[in-house]
Amino acid sequence: MSQQFEKRYAQLNSAQKQAVDTIDGPVLVIAGPGSGKTELLTLRIANILKIADVYPGNILCLTFTEAAAGNMRERLRGLIGEAGNKVAIHTFHSFGSEIIATYPEYFFQGATFTAADDLAQVQLLETLLAKLPFNSPLRSEHPEEGFIYIQPLKSALSQLKRGGLTPDEFQELLEANALAFPAINEQLHTLFDGRVSTSQFSAIDSLVKALINYPQDLEAVREPLALYVARSLASALQEAQITQKAAALSEWKSTNLSKTLTGERVLKDFLHLESLRTVAEIYRDYQSGLYERRLFDFDDMLLRVIQATESEPSLAAEIQERYQYVLVDEFQDTNDAQLRLLSALLNNPVNEGQPNVLAVGDDDQAIYKFQGAELANILQFRQRYVQPTIITLTANYRSTQSILDLASGVIRQAHERLENLLPDVDKQLVAMGTDQEGQLAYPRFDTKEQQYVWITQEIERLQTQGIPLGQIAVICRHHKELQTLLPYLQQAHLPVRYERQQDIMLEPHIRQLVIMARFVVTLGRHQELEADYLLPELLSYPCWELPRQALWELGVAAYAQKRLWLDLMREHSEFASIAEFLTDLATRSQHEPLEEIISALIGADPHVVPDNEDEELENESSQVGFFSPYKRYYFGSECFRTNKFQYLTFLSSLRTLVQRLRDYRTGESLQLEDLLNFVDTHLRNHIPVLDTSEIATGTAAVQLLTAHKAKGLEFETVFITSCTDQVWAGRGHSSLIRFPLNLPLAPGHDALDDQLRLFYVALSRAKRRLYLTSYISDEKGRLATALQFLPPTIWQSLPQTKPISTLTATISSWAHKPIEQEERSLLINQLEHYVLNATHLNNFLDVVHAGPHTFLEQNLLRFPQPKSVSGAFGSAIHAALHQLSLHVRQQGSLPNESELLGWFEQQLFSQRLSNEQF
Repeated sequence: MSQQFEKRYAQLNSAQKQAVDTIDGPVLVIAGPGSGKTELLTLRIANILKIADVYPGNILCLTFTEAAAGNMRERLRGLIGEAGNKVAIHTFHSFGSEIIATYPEYFFQGATFTAADDLAQVQLLETLLAKLPFNSPLRSEHPEEGFIYIQPLKSALSQLKRGGLTPDEFQELLEANALAFPAINEQLHTLFDGRVSTSQFSAIDSLVKALINYPQDLEAVREPLALYVARSLASALQEAQITQKAAALSEWKSTNLSKTLTGERVLKDFLHLESLRTVAEIYRDYQSGLYERRLFDFDDMLLRVIQATESEPSLAAEIQERYQYVLVDEFQDTNDAQLRLLSALLNNPVNEGQPNVLAVGDDDQAIYKFQGAELANILQFRQRYVQPTIITLTANYRSTQSILDLASGVIRQAHERLENLLPDVDKQLVAMGTDQEGQLAYPRFDTKEQQYVWITQEIERLQTQGIPLGQIAVICRHHKELQTLLPYLQQAHLPVRYERQQDIMLEPHIRQLVIMARFVVTLGRHQELEADYLLPELLSYPCWELPRQALWELGVAAYAQKRLWLDLMREHSEFASIAEFLTDLATRSQHEPLEEIISALIGADPHVVPDNEDEELENESSQVGFFSPYKRYYFGSECFRTNKFQYLTFLSSLRTLVQRLRDYRTGESLQLEDLLNFVDTHLRNHIPVLDTSEIATGTAAVQLLTAHKAKGLEFETVFITSCTDQVWAGRGHSSLIRFPLNLPLAPGHDALDDQLRLFYVALSRAKRRLYLTSYISDEKGRLATALQFLPPTIWQSLPQTKPISTLTATISSWAHKPIEQEERSLLINQLEHYVLNATHLNNFLDVVHAGPHTFLEQNLLRFPQPKSVSGAFGSAIHAALHQLSLHVRQQGSLPNESELLGWFEQQLFSQRLSNEQF
């Protein structure tokens, strides 16, 4: 170990060596991207074991993700051998879990508790909201979607816990604010009731001083309200005095003040006080409800440990004695709860304000503020500990200087940076690891689709030049952009690796399974008419492989004879076996277990859930007679051979659903109706059933990542897509629950600084090649603004080398063909005696909310039409027309029929319509 340590230590620069050598006392390392902080942490742990009289188990290293913890342990084992397994390397949550498991007598009175999933949390909140008075704003209820405040409440409680606040502490803050409101509001009304002018500068300055000296009853938890108002108002006043204009003060007034019904100008927080008091009551009852059910949620883990360490001196003493050296990675992303736990851990009287702690962070990479993280933590480190050592790492061993200069130009636009707040901190990064020039490209295209085509072609070109695909990453702002890009890479047969975060309830094949289950359950309840309504959609699923002509004829006959589809199906050979199959399942679903019926619906062995695709291919159903074609169609060997990525995606989604069902009401005997209740509760409360499994179609594959997921990684070549204001600088939706001004827990990712930091993280992943792509119009034909973070003159217009229409091969595998001659004849018969009325004409002409497709199915054949289809078709038509107008302006002529059809098909595909909707 000694030789290996000395060899790697010799390769460190002077700042890194200082951080490794200074093992006693508080040390803050400001480490820019690519500055070697992981190597620094590893060597520091080895150096502690080399110099200090401690065991490996006396060292605690806290990281932000499980992946980072695993990487750290591997490096440590490579340096110090098996002793690396004994060093405590945890995420904050796994550390909390470790404390609870090691000292169970301090938690839950020694009883065993289990984690509450999203569904259990929502059901508990539904119970609590149902008990509120009907005049309570939080009691608002939608006839179809249920309680309006379910998700805002769930999010608010999570934010309170990540902020380290118990129900009592939250209530304490609200009541302290309530005492301060009368005096503060009276003074604000006097000054701000009318128009703000420069003549009020002196009076506002006097108000700021009065607020600073306002007596406070709030002893702990957060900053007093009067002090917070004073600080924010002083900042606005300072800006107004510099410009000698009142605009900044007017903006402050608009942001923070509002009028009551009686016309008084007050803080907006005052108007939300009663609602927040209700939130505090629900928070307390929610915690009690979890305890009664022997449950805890994810955010409870740290809160429980914080409460225990602060209320049980013996527990705090044991933990403090056990961990004598502490290292914290990604310190800028620690939220208030994590910081509070860290303070309890380091608050050992023997330290005398000088704990042996190393915190490594970079304010420019603070991208998890939406999880409650605060940049102020880095600043407070200097104030909390006596004379901490501050070390700044500016040597970058990852990127070329041209890439670093671009990234630096972006992040300097942020206001809240250590460089601006601390004059002794210089964070200018210098490239040390390469003498090569970086390759930067800024192509901008007419449309978003052309962008994806070019990216695909450029990756193919890089592959032919010998660039390893495993060293290429595409970084997007959101998962939906990665999912849109996937078909382009698939068509080019490029292997990809993507840890998707997809709501399986939105996937066509899962929706189909749910509709099939809904039909079976509804028919089993003898609700024949309601069940019949589902049949047109159900029979259109491609897995049945029914002739479309036969479906048209069945629909026409049902409408003409005023009969149920199911009755007619029993009389026609193409449908009789399906009708018998579904009817039999409807009867069985009333008494047989859930998994038996699910297995019958998908045509699988109810006792076998394969662990890999090879097993799945070997176990294709061997039943005789009619059985569901679902499994064979979506998971059969042909699907695997023709589209491996689609096959793996389908299989992963189905496994996710099966696992979630098994976890739901564990130990109970479930039936098919329980599945529908499970699904409906998720849909009604907008709870996604996420599949986060990694899909890989090759060992050396292009990495598809969101900007948040890319943090901590590096690649030779990086594509950053959709560099527009709408994507990277867009504003999100405000929560229905607004926290007080002096409790800033709400997500902050809409602020300009937060957006700049996220884009900076994406830029700094690149080593040699960096592509920033943009476009003029999006998939709906709306104009897109080039990203404001970048110079407007950098963009390069590139010609489109491959027509978009050639990419419709991906679509044709699942889309319906155009109307055939036999179907045309059938429709002509329907129209023979048809009279167009005003309503039908409006349905035909309204391409946004209805259109020809809706007119045909609802007015002629009475096919039930999902509401989402019309809007998607309307958007597709508008986008295709926009594409047409661009073509005419640029080319001076109309496109040919095949080009126009290609645009339209591509727009439909971009709407991600399911097969039956298409």
